[in-house]
Amino acid sequence: MALLAFGAAAQDQSAAKPKAEKTASADTSSSPGVLVGVGILPGHQLRRDGFTSTPVRVQVMGTRLYKGLGLFAAVEFASADAPFADNSSDPNDPSTWANSYFRHMLGLQYSFGKFGVYAGMDMFSKNGFFRSVGEGGTIGSGRKTLGVTYNAYKGLTVSLDFSGYAGPAIGVNYAIPLKGLN
Repeated sequence: MALLAFGAAAQDQSAAKPKAEKTASADTSSSPGVLVGVGILPGHQLRRDGFTSTPVRVQVMGTRLYKGLGLFAAVEFASADAPFADNSSDPNDPSTWANSYFRHMLGLQYSFGKFGVYAGMDMFSKNGFFRSVGEGGTIGSGRKTLGVTYNAYKGLTVSLDFSGYAGPAIGVNYAIPLKGLN
């Protein structure tokens, strides 16, 4: 009987195994981070004389930097072998047509749960908000976009936005958590 009591006491004093903690990369939807991605603008194809080029986007977002708010930045570019009419061109004067497409946008981002919304505007390029005045330009006519993001799986995030000028844009991004900013 004493052996049985000694064995039961020995089992009670064994150290409890700690539960496995979640890894840092398992959930990136609740901490500050940097979202880096690429995308395309399938509806904004540059066409002329049978040549088609679809602009590519590289985007970066600082997410949840302060109470869910963050920053948005994107660069869009494409080249064409032949000039095309852009929003800064005179459609009747081919000498004003561009050989490439380039826009950069800055804006704000807001995250909630696995979702986010963002808005951006081309501010400083040739067709941007501050430089689009004079010679037929209208202030504020720069490229603008409004979009959403969804954190689909462990930081892999998809983005979809729309612009009246360029149409829809689709992106694939990866969220890099910045746990030190919590």
